[in-house]
Amino acid sequence: MAQDTMINLSQPVVLVGLMGAGKTTIGRRLAQALHVPFIDSDHEIIEAAGCSISDIFALYGETIFRDLEQRVLIRLIS
Repeated sequence: MAQDTMINLSQPVVLVGLMGAGKTTIGRRLAQALHVPFIDSDHEIIEAAGCSISDIFALYGETIFRDLEQRVLIRLIS
């Protein structure tokens, strides 16, 4: 397979796990190996909220964070 050829996956690959488990590291490596784009959902959440994840928790609580996280994930996999 050529280096610049991207694989057309029929479904997105989503890594789920505890904070600090290595999802971003593994995701970047997997995307590179598959020649597909990598999207970090934490980055997308921060962009959507306009503040850090720790600020979202501090200002609005876990329930609001989880709602935002779910909406961002649904948008990303749609």
